[in-house]
Amino acid sequence: MTQQNYRRRMQREVNRLNRNMKRALEQDNHPLAQRLFREYRRLYLIQRGIYREPKWKVVKLNNPPKEDVARNNFNNKNTKAVKVSWTSNKGKKYSDYYTPKTVAGLMGIRNLNRPELVERAMSLLYDATNANEVLFEHPETRANVRRKNLEFVRLEKRTNKNKAATKIQAAFRGGRERQKTLNKLKRTAALITKKRRRN
Repeated sequence: MTQQNYRRRMQREVNRLNRNMKRALEQDNHPLAQRLFREYRRLYLIQRGIYREPKWKVVKLNNPPKEDVARNNFNNKNTKAVKVSWTSNKGKKYSDYYTPKTVAGLMGIRNLNRPELVERAMSLLYDATNANEVLFEHPETRANVRRKNLEFVRLEKRTNKNKAATKIQAAFRGGRERQKTLNKLKRTAALITKKRRRN
């Protein structure tokens, strides 16, 4: 989807909401009018470039990815990513992590070197109300990616906070191995001594 088509569709949605909101007010349906007004205001702010930051869920991984399928690198610090999930024809679930820059490119956004455009694209995805709306095509499977397939995450490397316990366990395991080796040496020495006495 190109930026021009996205703007046209958004404008059509704004006009539709405006008409339905006026109709609800004429019918004295104030709860519906308030709900439509909130949606209308959200789209209006997005059109004017006023958008909110997505809520990035922290995900801890043993081996965080360094780059995604488009060869865009994840930052070492403050790593934001979009988790894309899909299900194969056999029903098996898969997932992968893409940089916001890659996802914005899949949406048809140009000038990806401008961070404000990438941030705006993430806001559009995050605020999408239709969970089944097709947003872009998966670059590997060529399947349609919908809003319900996306999750906004912040990647962190998993670390063992209880370092003292780890050291104690390592020392215990090391001591146990040393004791096994010592017992084996003692048995070997005893066998050698026994054979010498027989001779």
